[in-house]
Amino acid sequence: MNGDGEFVSKAKGHRELLKEKMHEEGWIYAGQEGSGYFFEKDGETTIVTATQIWNRHYIMYRVVNRKIDLATES
Repeated sequence: MNGDGEFVSKAKGHRELLKEKMHEEGWIYAGQEGSGYFFEKDGETTIVTATQIWNRHYIMYRVVNRKIDLATES
């Protein structure tokens, strides 16, 4: 993906799943403000925002201006 990217996660435990997946990609959790989760890597910061919840079971995230693959295998 180039620029912004989106991915869907299960809603149950989504914050922990997001932090784990970003950590696997080398990003360190730096904090949260509203629906924005801040991560840092190599002196750079990216923001992952929760943008939409579908029928209580899934949540969509947007990764702002970064090429990060957060897709998970089922």
